[in-house]
Formats: sequence, C-alpha cells, structure tokens
Amino acid sequence: MGVKCLFLPLYSPDLNPIKLFWDNLKRILRENLKNLLRYLKQSIDYLFLACVQQSL
Repeated sequence: MGVKCLFLPLYSPDLNPIKLFWDNLKRILRENLKNLLRYLKQSIDYLFLACVQQSL
C-alpha cells in the first residue's frame, strides 16, 4: 500500500510546532519585558489622563 509507519516518541517538543511557537513567544517576551512594562505604564497613564480630562 506504500504506507510507512514511523515511530514517534510520546513527548517530542522538537516535532511539535505549537511548542516551538510558545517557546519563541516566551523568549521574546522575556527579552523585551522591560520595554513592554514601560510601554504599558505609559499607556495606562495616558488613558487615565484622557479620562480625567473628559470628566472635567
């Protein structure tokens, strides 16, 4: 029938694309955490000031 059976280990992260994706995403977030937190704080400050100005 031309079918090849391949043995794959039960847990094989190198053959699991979603595992590679999450590993890369976590690495990128870890490397950029300082900038991300600074940007988040600036965004919260900006939105807070915008809300205060609208209520005046």
